[in-house]
Amino acid sequence: MAREDDYAEEGYPLAPLLTRISAAALDAVFAFALFFLLAFFLYPHGGFLTLGKAMGMEEDWATIERYLAASGLMETEEVDGEIVPTQDIVSDDWEDYERSIRSYYFDYQLLEDPVRNPNPHPEWATERWYNVNVLGLPESESAVNESPLFSFGRDEEGNTDLDVPAELRASLFEEGEEGEPVLGKGAEQDLLSFFREQYRIAQDRIVAEEFYQEPYGRYETGHFLTLGIAISVPVLLFYLAVPLVSRNGATFGKMIFRLGLLRYDGMPLPRLLAVPRVIPLLFSLLGALLANEVIVSGSILLLVFLISLTTGLLTPKRRALHDYCAMSVVTRAWASERAHEPDFLDIVRNGPPGEGKAEDGR
Repeated sequence: MAREDDYAEEGYPLAPLLTRISAAALDAVFAFALFFLLAFFLYPHGGFLTLGKAMGMEEDWATIERYLAASGLMETEEVDGEIVPTQDIVSDDWEDYERSIRSYYFDYQLLEDPVRNPNPHPEWATERWYNVNVLGLPESESAVNESPLFSFGRDEEGNTDLDVPAELRASLFEEGEEGEPVLGKGAEQDLLSFFREQYRIAQDRIVAEEFYQEPYGRYETGHFLTLGIAISVPVLLFYLAVPLVSRNGATFGKMIFRLGLLRYDGMPLPRLLAVPRVIPLLFSLLGALLANEVIVSGSILLLVFLISLTTGLLTPKRRALHDYCAMSVVTRAWASERAHEPDFLDIVRNGPPGEGKAEDGR
């Protein structure tokens, strides 16, 4: 037996929540299909011209990859004869981070190759600079060394010398099983934490370089533009244009499930109110894009979805967030279509047929 609809106090039937969710899911399928199609033809990939490729996104990203691959701060692999970065250094061994950092300061900063490092800093490639600015040792050779991890290097006469590599403090070591000195577990963790932080600082330094920021800025602009178009077009088409031209403000999903829209008081919904109805969806999607961070973007979308679901479940007329923006309520299609017929408005304005004559005859 068919499920009976609940009715609002104004007398129109409310759309069952499960039917509304099914219609919304179908609309989302249409929108996602168009999104992926647009992304395919907008984002740079393959051998044919796309908007992203025309904007130079591929060249900008290749430039960024050259810098990162040469810096020593990334894991790399060879792809089609090119060395490309694959991921950050991830290790539980502090020496892996130390090697990466020393490669960045002592090799990359002496690299005389404008394609891979347009702005080298040869002053960074010295033990004195490294000891002071990375290891945090005092600048003065006469100063007291208060570092808990490193001590000054020593020259041949045993004097303090910042121009030779610093040494790990003797207090970090303990006696091993065979009597040899080994780093204590606490010392290994301290060194791991220290070099992970210095690794992050080195990454921040290369990212802050103007030669890095220029192609990255262009790439980000292209990224937001192409994805913004790919997101906005399906939303505006399926959630704005279609309701604007349909008789009762329905999307494709609502048409298929025989749903329509009325104003919350049972009157016909003006078509232009389809504009504020799409605002929460469009703004949440664009906000998620601009956040450009998976957790933040996902949180924005989840928050808007939960607000809409909560209002749809708890409010008497099952009005979601976008319904409140547009003063709308979702009904059965026949009810919203009936409200758009001329005699419906005549009845609302003038009362049922014959009502005026009956009053005259009294």
